Amino acid sequence: MPFDGTGVYNPPLSPTFPAVGGTVIQSAHYNSVILDLAAAMTNCVKRDGQGAWTGAQNAAGRKIQNLGNGVQDGDAVNLKQLRDLVSTGTGTLTLNTIVTPASGEARLGVAYTATESVYLFANSVSYGVYSAAGGVLIDYERATGKKRLGGTIDIATLVKNDAGTYGINISGNAATASAATTATTATTATNALQLGGVVAASYALKTDTAPNSLKFAGMEIRVGVTTGSADCVFSTPFPNACLHVISSRNATDAGAASGDTVFVNDSTVTRFGFSFKEATTASYPLHYIALGN
Repeated sequence: MPFDGTGVYNPPLSPTFPAVGGTVIQSAHYNSVILDLAAAMTNCVKRDGQGAWTGAQNAAGRKIQNLGNGVQDGDAVNLKQLRDLVSTGTGTLTLNTIVTPASGEARLGVAYTATESVYLFANSVSYGVYSAAGGVLIDYERATGKKRLGGTIDIATLVKNDAGTYGINISGNAATASAATTATTATTATNALQLGGVVAASYALKTDTAPNSLKFAGMEIRVGVTTGSADCVFSTPFPNACLHVISSRNATDAGAASGDTVFVNDSTVTRFGFSFKEATTASYPLHYIALGN
């Protein structure tokens, strides 16, 4: 056993070694020392690469310096080679990379040139994607099983398409709206409220009891000036109907006399226009506002 287990060489013990001056050399003692030296040298690492290691090597915190670049899969990689591969983006991980700290949070990060790092993280509470500027981008909460955006918004509560019915987690009348009260069927006041108080523009809600009232948008207005002696024809007819016409005249209009009144002949009102009836025979500019849908 030339080495003592810590790398220290110890020659054979007496009487083989050391030799005693003035005595005859014995062949057995001499051969024993030479064989011990030969065994020790055989177990040494050769500078020219002869012989493979027979055990793991302990560098004791020391560096292996001036190491060449690795080429084969089993070659060691020096620090400069690794940095060059990462900086040029030519490095490829072909095996799973698992970070398993004994405590705290595990992170595996990537960073583009001159940008902040983005991490995959995992801890005892959740796991997901994180950056210093953006915070938690998306994560999975272990205790509740929730998938969250921004670390707080439960993805399950977002609007989703489930075969035509859309659900939104809100309060108020809109929360009770269903597929039966969509914009294409909301023709009652109740359904209009379920749609948030705004009914589709292609539908009108009108009560038949006095006073008549229009309940929502979707109305159109025509404003114009014509003469009492002529029928009024809208330049653009109402798509459905003209519901009411309000008429007036200005005292400063040419031909207008004090006390003259203007009437609309209700029986002539259509979606295309209407006729005036005057209390006098004078013909002067007559103003109107027509409401329709």
